[in-house]
Amino acid sequence: MPNWETHLAIAKRVNKYLKFNNEYYEIYMFANILPDINNGKIVEASKHIPHDFTHLKTEEENGYLRFYRKYRKNLISKDPLYWGYFLHLYTDYIWNNNFYSGIKRNIKTKKDTFKLKDIKHNDFNIYNNKFIPNHLSITNKDKLLTKISEITEVSIKNKDFDTVLNYLLNNPGYKGNYKYYTENKLNSLYNYTAKSFINRYIFRNNKNKNKNKKKVTN
Repeated sequence: MPNWETHLAIAKRVNKYLKFNNEYYEIYMFANILPDINNGKIVEASKHIPHDFTHLKTEEENGYLRFYRKYRKNLISKDPLYWGYFLHLYTDYIWNNNFYSGIKRNIKTKKDTFKLKDIKHNDFNIYNNKFIPNHLSITNKDKLLTKISEITEVSIKNKDFDTVLNYLLNNPGYKGNYKYYTENKLNSLYNYTAKSFINRYIFRNNKNKNKNKKKVTN
């Protein structure tokens, strides 16, 4: 999965079409990193929740599709919390699928899987450097906490906001060299993620209001 600054950069691009403003924009942007907060892989939150649970993953189905079915009414009503969370899960799927589908011939043992995961994280973290700094602002933490409680897959406390914001403020970046991707290939993946999400879900959600809307091509 890409790191948080990359998620936020994709979210900003997609928001050109969602058009969330002010407090709705803050909710949407925070929701774009919300699925990761309780996992303990980037920051230590007040409560640990397994990655597969917060990302709604099962062996039978992709997490973003399960989320879409479960919270479809909230997406149709254009709720910023659910659109941000949904975009995060979609982005994770696209990026993970792109990596493993291209390198799966190298997976022969469980040990190989762990090695490849390290390669994936290395390359995604290097790419993430280009989006640092990418900060968040929260005007009303209590109101956001109440809103987040609607999603049963996560559990956020007030102090977790400071932990997350401090991480984004002080992230020093990642040192290393690409091992599988190039920056140009990841630029293409970044562009594809945003464009495909806009065309598949935002335009589809707005089809009754925008029947003549053209697909995003750049």
